[in-house]
This record gives sequence, C-alpha cells and structure tokens, in this order.
Amino acid sequence: TAQLSFAYDRAGQEDKAERAAQRAVDLEPGQTAARINLGSYAMKRGDAKSAMAHWLKALAQNPALTVARVNLAVAQFQSGDTKSARATLLTALQYDPDLLAAQPALAPILVP
Repeated sequence: TAQLSFAYDRAGQEDKAERAAQRAVDLEPGQTAARINLGSYAMKRGDAKSAMAHWLKALAQNPALTVARVNLAVAQFQSGDTKSARATLLTALQYDPDLLAAQPALAPILVP
C-alpha cells in the first residue's frame, strides 16, 4: 500500500518502497502519491521514459499536482526536450505562481 511504501522510503529501503508503491498503484490506480514516487524511483534508476509516464498518469488524474509537473519538466529538460519542459513548467506556474521563488533552480528551464 501507499503508506507502507512511504514507511520503507523513510527507512531508506527504496527497493521495498518501490515495490510497495507499485502494489498500491496495481490495487488502486488512483494512488497519485504512489505513482509520483514510482516516477522518482524510475528517474533515480536512469529510466526517464518510465518516470515521465508515471508523472503523466498522475497528472491525468489530478492536473494540479505541482510536484509531478515539476518532476516531469525537469526530466524533459534533462532528456533534451526543452520545448516540452518549458511548456510543462509554464503550466505548473499557472497552478503555483510562487513556484520559481520557492525553487529558483528551475529558472533555466524557462530560458529559450
């Protein structure tokens, strides 16, 4: 379940946390927090394509999930898709106008 995944993650047991998050999503596909975490685990493994797919699914369920949108923008940027990264981050700013003030490291994504 999602709570078990978070507990494993806090304990530094990422493999178990990822498996528990996947199980949570398998049992209840609407578990957006678990899906966001699955994207983060995939990104840590270097699997940007899978990470972006998880974040897109989370955003399809709840477009206001700023953390998923920011993660997606960073992954797109790191993958060389700067146009999509800019568009994704601009959308995130519509949901959270103070985002750049809180996370100034995101500013380079907006530079053409």
